[in-house]
Amino acid sequence: MQAIILAVVIVIAAVGTAVYYYMTMTPQYTAEPIKIGVIANAGWPVGLSGIHAVQLAVDEINGAGGILGRNITLIVEDSKGEVPTATAAYKKLVVTDRVAMVVVVEGGTVTLACMETGAGLYPEYPHLMFNAGASAEPIATNIKENYNKYKFTINPYQSGPDRLMNAVLMNTLLARLAGAKKIAIIGEDLLDYAPYWEGWPAYGYRPYADYLKDVGFEVVYTSKIAVGEKNFLPIFEAIAASGAEYIDFAMSAYSDFYTLAKQWAVSAAKDIPIFHSGVSPKYWETTGGACLGMIGWWPSDFGAPPNPSYEVVGKTKKYITAFYERYGYAGSNWLAEGAYDDVLFFAEIVKAVGKLDVESLIKKAEEIEVEGVRGLMKINPKDHTTHETYPVPGGFIEDMIKVIVEAPFDEITPRMRQVAEKYGRYPYFIYPISPVAPLSQWQKNGSLVILFPPEVVNQSNPGKGYISPAELRAG
Repeated sequence: MQAIILAVVIVIAAVGTAVYYYMTMTPQYTAEPIKIGVIANAGWPVGLSGIHAVQLAVDEINGAGGILGRNITLIVEDSKGEVPTATAAYKKLVVTDRVAMVVVVEGGTVTLACMETGAGLYPEYPHLMFNAGASAEPIATNIKENYNKYKFTINPYQSGPDRLMNAVLMNTLLARLAGAKKIAIIGEDLLDYAPYWEGWPAYGYRPYADYLKDVGFEVVYTSKIAVGEKNFLPIFEAIAASGAEYIDFAMSAYSDFYTLAKQWAVSAAKDIPIFHSGVSPKYWETTGGACLGMIGWWPSDFGAPPNPSYEVVGKTKKYITAFYERYGYAGSNWLAEGAYDDVLFFAEIVKAVGKLDVESLIKKAEEIEVEGVRGLMKINPKDHTTHETYPVPGGFIEDMIKVIVEAPFDEITPRMRQVAEKYGRYPYFIYPISPVAPLSQWQKNGSLVILFPPEVVNQSNPGKGYISPAELRAG
């Protein structure tokens, strides 16, 4: 009998040791994973890239042990780019699937609709909504003016007024590179671009054209276009007749930017440098090279051969490389990078809080800084967007533009930082604070050449810079 008892004790001890070893040496996942959702237009190349980016972030986090020892489960919903479909998907994710957070990979109209749906659900179904890249000003204003209703919305991205300031700075720089003085301004009739025409007095912004006129540019043509526009030829003909030397085309990916490139390349305006903010994966391939000479914001194919990856703050190159290896194209457009960064931000605030308590996560989101693909993410507690308190100080934007117009190219970034320090503000648009938008140009054989900031130029394509469309075609 004693021998039997001894044997049982030995077995129990052995099992206990094995269980202890397993528990201490193996990553532990609870039975309940953390569920998150993503809403995007899967039939839209930029929307699909956002879905891919979220999946990539989820897989990387799970591969590293999850969040607080819990795996992440991703639920994908196709918005088809339609408000009713997107809001129905949002309600399903929150009420039926009980996700902890939703990433919305859409433009301003759909994002605002999802935000309103979420506000109605939040009291009974606490959750977080992350915006991947919509910059419509009401997104920030809603939170600022009705914090308790909309506080669940987190925007590690710029607001509409920020986008206006960035547009002023970028297009001043690009017009300088092109040697242009006469400017054509075109923008979609979309909430995201409202400040181009009207400014935002409450935020300290004047209309876009006023800033350009301050430093000697002549605005010779302006036009709003319908969202979803496909026939750009009449616009290009009018621009050519206006004598414009540079075209700033503020468009989202809702319009047909593949057709845009093809029509521009055969129009009377084909030799006029053009910047447009709607970029998409495989742009060179899909346009058959018609985008030669075009300038873009967030280079859509940078990182795909023949282009090397670029680095911003330590996560950019790793992300672009991993995305290309996984999906066979570069995820370096503004919505994909934003969607990936959203998941990183969510993971970091959950780790910092130590539990999935939404109110605590919101407070932590207002305090934390997180390094992402597009820069250092830090949101303003008042409106949950990546900027400081508005209105901007009088003279701030004017002094920033003056630097761009007058400073030697390699001194633009440090001098802009000095201006930011003078006014006691984060140097928005200048990393490491906030998203950085490298400016790039399509050149020969589908190569993308980074034009700004100089630090990224020196990493990615030292010695190369802007070339006029006419020269590129002649070459």
